Amino acid sequence: MAIAFDHEEQEQLAELKAWWARWGNWVAALVLAVALASAGWYGWRFYQARQAAEASQAYDELQRAVAEHDVRKAGDAAGELLEHYRRTEYATLGALLAARVYHDAGDLKNARAKLEWVIEAGSTPESRGIAGLRLANILIDEKDFDGAARALGRSMPESLAALADERLGDMRLLQNRPDEARKAWRDALGKVKSPGAGLAERLQGKLDSLGAD
Repeated sequence: MAIAFDHEEQEQLAELKAWWARWGNWVAALVLAVALASAGWYGWRFYQARQAAEASQAYDELQRAVAEHDVRKAGDAAGELLEHYRRTEYATLGALLAARVYHDAGDLKNARAKLEWVIEAGSTPESRGIAGLRLANILIDEKDFDGAARALGRSMPESLAALADERLGDMRLLQNRPDEARKAWRDALGKVKSPGAGLAERLQGKLDSLGAD
């Protein structure tokens, strides 16, 4: 049975048809764009979750290699993380762990390479700062004081700034530059958040050992 429309309904239908004729393609395109964006977002989340799961497995392999004292296998596992999962937290953790393994094995070249990677690409300011401190320690042992100063002079997170200045002071004392050592330790002491903490006491002890200015 045909449905009869009154005059007002017919006008509304005519207006709707006219509006759709003018804007229908735009609306359809907008709906499609939203659908594609939503699908892309869920696809990206799925990709990230899969990357994290695979990176976790690679990091587990690295930890097993460390437990077995297998330097070669540890290096391979770390390389896998850095090559395929560099944007994950596991890559940063793996590079720091591999650097320690290489250092303990006396392979300072590879230890430095992993620490430099973290300094450049580490996932957090804290991890980059830790890598800078560890790299400075290696360079100081090698008497590369300029390189160590550069590593310590990089932007450090607030939580590590006092340690960086302390290490700089230690290095200056090794270079027989006590005035610069004193200044660095005083700078470090000023950055200690808990005055009664062990770090503050250690710094004060170092300053006392140098005596008055």
